[in-house]
Amino acid sequence: EKKLSTNNPMIIDYATNGDRNEFLDIYLASKCEFTISNSTGWDALPQIFRKPILFIDYAPVGFLSTFSSKFMVTIRHHFSKEYNRNLTLKEIFDYNLGFAYKSKDFEDKNIILNNNTKEEIKNTVLEMESFAKNNEFDSSNQPEDNIMFWKIYEEMLIKHNRLNFHGDIKARISSKFIENNKYLIK
Repeated sequence: EKKLSTNNPMIIDYATNGDRNEFLDIYLASKCEFTISNSTGWDALPQIFRKPILFIDYAPVGFLSTFSSKFMVTIRHHFSKEYNRNLTLKEIFDYNLGFAYKSKDFEDKNIILNNNTKEEIKNTVLEMESFAKNNEFDSSNQPEDNIMFWKIYEEMLIKHNRLNFHGDIKARISSKFIENNKYLIK
C-alpha cells in the first residue's frame, strides 16, 4: 500500500514501482537471494525455485509452511483481552485458533491479532539475510528455544488431529523472534 522509501539500489519496491508483470514475477522469484512474505500467494514462485523464504506475521499458526529447511517464520501475537497478555502457542491451539481464518473467531474469544513490531521484523530480516548468505539450512542445528517451539507445535498438531497436514517439520522459527517472545513456549 505504501511506497517504500530507500536509497539502496539493491532494494526494489516491486509492489508500488509500476513495473509489475507476470514475467518479472517469475524472474525475480528465480533470482532473489531470499523472499520476505506473509504467505499471500506470490511466495509459491520462490518455492518453485527452492529459494529461502522468511514468513513474517504468519496466521493462522496451524498452517505454517514447515516443509522446507529454507523457511524461517514468525507468527502474529495473539493478545487476550481477558488475560491482558499474549497467548502461548499451546493456548492458541487450545482456543481453537490455530486454524482460524475468520476475524469473528478471534473476536468471539476476545483475541486481538497484533503484527510483529518494526524491531522484530528488522531483527528477523537481518537473521534471515545471514541464514541465506551463509547457507545455514541444516534445521537439525537449532537453538533450544526453537526446538521447544517445534516440539510444542507438533504436540498441538497431534492433539488437534492436524499432523497429517504437515509431515516432517523442517522450517525454523526465527531465533531472534522466539528469544524475545519466550512466552510462546511456556
